[in-house]
Amino acid sequence: MGVIVYIPTGLASPELEILLAKAQFAINAGARTTVVTCAGGAGYACSLNIYGLRSLCKVCKSVTNRGVSKLQGVYEHVQTPTIISVPPRIRARAALLMTRQAIKAHSFEDVDVGQAAYASYIGLSRDQDLEGRLAGFSLNRLLASSEQLLPWFRELIRTRQAKRVVLYNGRHNQYRPLLRAAQHEGVEVDVMEFSGRDCQCVYTYNNNLPQMLDVLYACIEVTWKTFSGDVEQCCRDYFTFKRTGVVTNGDRSFVLGQTKGMLPSGWDATKHNVVIFNSSEDEFAALGGEYDETIYCSQTEAITRLCQSVSDDPDLVIWLRIHPNLSGVLWSFARRLLHLEKLHQNVRVIPGNSPVSSYDLLDACDTALTFGSTMGVEAAYWGKPSILVGRFIHERLGSLYTPKTHEEVVRLIRQRNLPPLPLTGALKFALFWSKGGGGIPHFEGNRDKGFTFNEYKVTKTNIETAIYKIAKLIEKTVLGYLLNYGLGKTRSQMRANVTNALSDR
Repeated sequence: MGVIVYIPTGLASPELEILLAKAQFAINAGARTTVVTCAGGAGYACSLNIYGLRSLCKVCKSVTNRGVSKLQGVYEHVQTPTIISVPPRIRARAALLMTRQAIKAHSFEDVDVGQAAYASYIGLSRDQDLEGRLAGFSLNRLLASSEQLLPWFRELIRTRQAKRVVLYNGRHNQYRPLLRAAQHEGVEVDVMEFSGRDCQCVYTYNNNLPQMLDVLYACIEVTWKTFSGDVEQCCRDYFTFKRTGVVTNGDRSFVLGQTKGMLPSGWDATKHNVVIFNSSEDEFAALGGEYDETIYCSQTEAITRLCQSVSDDPDLVIWLRIHPNLSGVLWSFARRLLHLEKLHQNVRVIPGNSPVSSYDLLDACDTALTFGSTMGVEAAYWGKPSILVGRFIHERLGSLYTPKTHEEVVRLIRQRNLPPLPLTGALKFALFWSKGGGGIPHFEGNRDKGFTFNEYKVTKTNIETAIYKIAKLIEKTVLGYLLNYGLGKTRSQMRANVTNALSDR
C-alpha cells in the first residue's frame, strides 16, 4: 500500500512530531512510504510565513529536514516543486479578490484555495477585511503556492499509487490542495489534529476537515457512548484546568495575564449584565459552507447591531470582553469595537490586554454570549445561560441557546432570569476534548517539557533560533505594522465605505 505523509513545515510543534510519527508507523508497517517536504521558493507563502520571508523559509526547511533524517527504515523523500514566482494570471486577479467574500468564494479547478489562502493570511495578520497594504501581495503568494501545488499533488498520488495520505488539519493553504486532491482521487486521508496537554491528545479525522460539524458531532457522540471512566471527574478537571490557565485545547492560555478576582470598574450587580466574549475569527471565517450560514456576516456586525438594539434599556449593560488574542490589533473592525461605548451609554468595552478576569466576569454576569469560543460551553457548565451567535459544534449539543434571527438574540439578552440549559451537552464537549483523542506510536512528551519523535526533540540550532526571532520581528513590525497596517491606513480610509458595506452586510 502506498502512503504519502506531507510535512511542509518544521516551525509548528507538535505538528512536526505527529507527522514524523505517522511516517515512522507507515514505514514500520511495511507500507511504500513517501515523505513529502516543502521546497519553498521566492513565490512561496504559507500560514507560518504569509509574506514569504526567505530567512523563515530557510530555517523551516532546515528543521524539517533534520526531523525527517531521524526516520528509520526504507522510505522515499521528495520535495514539492519550488514556487519560483507568482504567475501573471494570479497577479491579475488581485484587484478582483480583495474583499473577504471574493477571496473566500475563489476556487481553482474546483478546489477552495481562496478560503485556505484567506485562513492563512488572517491567522497571522488579523486583517479580516483585507485592508492591509500587503494583503494583495500576501494573498498572491498564498494562492500561487496552492494553485501550483494542486496538479503536482494529483500527479504524485497517481504515480505513487497512494492508498492513504496523512496531513495536518487541512485548513491552511499549504494543506488544502493535498486534502482536496486526495478526496478527488478517492484516497483515504488521515487528517491529524492535536488538542490538549500531552501526547495522549492526538485526534484523527478521516477524509474531512476537523471543523466540519457532522464529522465533529459524530466523533463527540462516539466518545460519549464508549467512554467507560468517570465522566463527571473528567469534565470537572477539563473545566477547572481551563479556569486556572492550564492549557487544554490551545497552544497558550489567555487568562494567565489576568488578575483573579478582578471585575471592571463600574460593575453594578443590580443591573442586568450581559457579557459578550468575542473571539478571533480566523479559524472559522475561512471555512465557508455551513459556517457562513449565520445571522450576521461578522462578529463586528453582530455586536454593533446588538448594542444598537438594546440601547433603550437603561437597566441592561452590555460588557464586551475583547479576546486577548486581539490585543494590539488596529484594523478598522477592532477600532469599531473599541468605539462602541462612546456610541451607547449602556455598553462597556474591556480591551484584550485588560487584566480584568474573564472568569470573574463569567461568574458575575447574568447572561453570556459567544460566537463559538469554548467560553460559551464553559458558561453553560458553570450554570450560566449561554447564547451562541454563530456556528460551532456547541449548537448541536443542547447546552447553549442557538437563536436563528436577530430579533431572537435581542429577546434572549433582554430576558431577566433566563434559565440555564441542561449540562449534558457541555459534558459531551469536555469529555471529547479531554478523552476523545489518544496516543500514537513514536510520539511522546507534553506542552511543559516539549514533544519528541522517537525520543528525539527536533529543535532549532542557536543560529537558526536567532534568524527565526529576527525574521518574526521583521514580519510583525516592519511588514505587519509599518507596511501592511501603517501604509494601509490611507488605503483603508479611501475604501472604508465600500469595505464596511461588504464586510458588514
